[in-house]
Amino acid sequence: MGEARSSEWFRAALILEAMGRGRPFSFTYHSGSECGTSRRVHPVLLFTTSQDLCTPDLTAAPIYLLAHCLKRHAIRTFRLDRISA
Repeated sequence: MGEARSSEWFRAALILEAMGRGRPFSFTYHSGSECGTSRRVHPVLLFTTSQDLCTPDLTAAPIYLLAHCLKRHAIRTFRLDRISA
């Protein structure tokens, strides 16, 4: 597993901790209409997608965060490889 993927899993662990404690999670998002913006969210779900639903490859597919964004006051989806905490 590469260094980028390792940091993605580390961010996932931080998000899961925030979810377990019922706390918001803050990060900078490097994509979308306002690249490099600070976000504070209430995490709802971490998920990934795969072409092969029978045997998903969790080492290659992007990991996503579904969360309520306090800046936008709406549910948003964020890619973990575009988040810096």
